[in-house]
Amino acid sequence: MTGCTSGHQARAAADDETLRVVASTSVYADMAREIGGDDVEVTAIIDSPAQDPHSYEATPLDALIVRDADLVIVNGGGYDSFMDGLLEGSKARVIDAVEVSGLEASDEADDEHDHDGHDHEEHSEDESAHEAHSHDGHDHAAFNEHVWYDLPSMERLSGALADGIGELAPEEAPEVTERGQQYAHSLHELGVRAEDLHLEGSFLATEPVADHLLERAGLHDATPEQLTAAVENGLDIPPLLYLEAEEALESGEADVLAYNEHTASGQTQRLQDTAEETGADVVSFTETVPEGVTYLEWMSANVDQLEEIR
Repeated sequence: MTGCTSGHQARAAADDETLRVVASTSVYADMAREIGGDDVEVTAIIDSPAQDPHSYEATPLDALIVRDADLVIVNGGGYDSFMDGLLEGSKARVIDAVEVSGLEASDEADDEHDHDGHDHEEHSEDESAHEAHSHDGHDHAAFNEHVWYDLPSMERLSGALADGIGELAPEEAPEVTERGQQYAHSLHELGVRAEDLHLEGSFLATEPVADHLLERAGLHDATPEQLTAAVENGLDIPPLLYLEAEEALESGEADVLAYNEHTASGQTQRLQDTAEETGADVVSFTETVPEGVTYLEWMSANVDQLEEIR
């Protein structure tokens, strides 16, 4: 099974036949609950919107929870690196969302093609200047690990989760498979809704959380890479980059501001004010599932936002 490493075999009859699933974040925990049903006990290590996966430090309790797991779901791609230590010595089956998505491997292949297919020594001075500008300001070659905002990837993950749970709980496999297929169908419909928007223009993001969804809807990323890197690392946006972002909104180069509520700061708030003053659309995204809603409901609400800016 793609994106999985073998651990526990199918569970034999025991006093406690509940399959224990641990997810790094509430996103994957919710998916596991919906697909696994009542016979699966699911725990999320990060289960609050107030917790930042980038800076989370695992606790001894987390280690105990992962130790007893039969199946562990991680995002991968360096996003939830706190899980690496927790999984050391674990016999649990592991499903890695980034591996299942195939997006990282695809990005690496594209990079290799770009390098193999161009003779850099024959570039003109104009081309060299353009490349220098790209690397200084708008180079988006770095892999975007926020794969839960890529709906086709989550379709594939639905299948991987159904397969993984079904192999560990064979008696429940038919029902799990059916729920997985229904879940994947719901995600497919959401993806079609987003793709059918055919939005035109560019977006500026305070953090690249929802980039996969925004690009699927047709928007082009006009965000300086160093801007999002600063925000993700909890740093101030360098003054020149801040001015560049502000000018992009004021000039209309960026038609949409994608605002991450989890990393709001004085600078990002001022960018939001600028966007509203200049008539740019502002769409707000969160990094994890808000309390009281499911992943599917959350993603549907995100697509609703994009439909409003048509």
